[in-house]
Amino acid sequence: REENGAGLSGGGNGGNDNKATVSTSKTAGANNMEEVREIIMEATRKTIEDRLKLVEEGSEEEMKLSAQYAEAEMAAAVAAARKNFDKQKGELDASLAQRKISQEEYAKGIEVLNEEMMAAELAAEHEKNEAISEARKNFANAEIGRISEFYAVQKSLRDTAYVEEVTAIEQEYAEGLITKEEYERSMYDAKVRYEQASALAVIESLEKQLDAEKMTDKDREKAMRELAKARADLAKKEADDA
Repeated sequence: REENGAGLSGGGNGGNDNKATVSTSKTAGANNMEEVREIIMEATRKTIEDRLKLVEEGSEEEMKLSAQYAEAEMAAAVAAARKNFDKQKGELDASLAQRKISQEEYAKGIEVLNEEMMAAELAAEHEKNEAISEARKNFANAEIGRISEFYAVQKSLRDTAYVEEVTAIEQEYAEGLITKEEYERSMYDAKVRYEQASALAVIESLEKQLDAEKMTDKDREKAMRELAKARADLAKKEADDA
C-alpha cells in the first residue's frame, strides 16, 4: 500500500490546510533545490504537527467524555433494573405475606428476579465496554491519521525530488555532459535511492502507528503483518541491488 494510506484512515482534513507557509527569505537563502525541499519539509512538519496536535488533544478529551458518558449510561440502566427488581420483589413479599403464593413459589420468583437483575447488569456492562472501545478506536484513528498525513507530505516531496533528479540526469545526457554508461548508472542509482527511501518510510510509518497505545488488537495485528512484509521486501530489494 502507499505509505500515506498505511493502517487506519482518519485525522487529516486535506485541502489547503496541509500547506505550510514558508518564509521567502529562508528559501531565497538556500543554495540548491535540495536545501529548499528541506526547508519546506521542516516548515510542513511543524505546520502539520501544530495543527494536528489540536486534533489529538480534542480526540483525547472526547474519549474521556465518551467513557464518562458510558459509565453514566450503565449506572442509569442498572438503577432502572434495580428499581424494577425492588418493585417486583415487593409484590412477591406482599403476596407471600397474604398467603397468595407458597414459600416455594416465592423462592422461585426471587430466583427469576435475581437472574433478570444479573442479566441487566451484564448487558449494561457490555454496552459500556462497547462505547469505550469505540471511543478508543476513534482516538487511535486520529493519532494514526496524524502520522499518515505527515508521511503523505514526505512522499510528495520525495516523489518531486526523484522526478527532478531524473530530469537533471536526462538533461545532462541530452547535452552530452555524461556518457551513456554514466547516464544509465546515474538513473539506476537514483531509482535505487528512491525505492529504498520509500520502503524505509513505509516501515517507519508502520512502526509509529504501532506505537499508538489505543490501537485496536485487530488493527495492530494487521499493521504488524504489513510491517513484517515491508521489512522482508526491503531486505530482498537490498540483496538484489547488492
